[in-house]
Amino acid sequence: MTKNINILLVEDNPGYVLLVQNMLSKATESNYKLIHASQLSQGFKYLENGEIDIVLLDLSLPGSKGIDTFLSVHKQFPFIPTVVLTSLDNESTAIKIVKEGAQDYLVKGKTDSVRLISSIQFAIERQKKEKVHDGSEKIFLQKELENLNLTNKEKEVLSLIAEGKSNEEIAKILFVSISTIKNHIGKIFAKLRISNRSQATAIAIKAGLVNFKSENND
Repeated sequence: MTKNINILLVEDNPGYVLLVQNMLSKATESNYKLIHASQLSQGFKYLENGEIDIVLLDLSLPGSKGIDTFLSVHKQFPFIPTVVLTSLDNESTAIKIVKEGAQDYLVKGKTDSVRLISSIQFAIERQKKEKVHDGSEKIFLQKELENLNLTNKEKEVLSLIAEGKSNEEIAKILFVSISTIKNHIGKIFAKLRISNRSQATAIAIKAGLVNFKSENND
């Protein structure tokens, strides 16, 4: 039985709206209804109606730019999963936004229908678990990682991914080859049923595998 999912796309580029609609039309397990808002204020009106299941959010909108765009949405609607969909290909920005609560960070031009649909499914599933377990989400995720039989080495690699380290940097830190790191990452992605590093980062942060120092500290 297909599920009906209402997706709010906040995007000011009409051409990209059509592209997202085309990508979503390839879904088979769910029936996606795309609701479009070209401005953040318009998006808030749809969110206030309470019928939105997930938000796809561009960071560069009229009157709102960068991480503040996400924060303005997440602050008012923390229990609605948000996936950032942007042209800004910046790993440090991606990590900051995931740390603040985004379920995923996708880059336009690098996102096809498979990755977009996977991200939507991942975001909804994770947000439901966070809502159910609330304050115990960290403990829940830690137990989930144990049940998935992640080895200590795989957890270490996962935490380094969340810190924004490249494969080369992780290999140097752990004194192994890059091919070994790629092998670990492949196993981690398979066990967690994820497809990219931003999803891995979200899980690592929420499970408490990595601690970020305040940016105001030296």
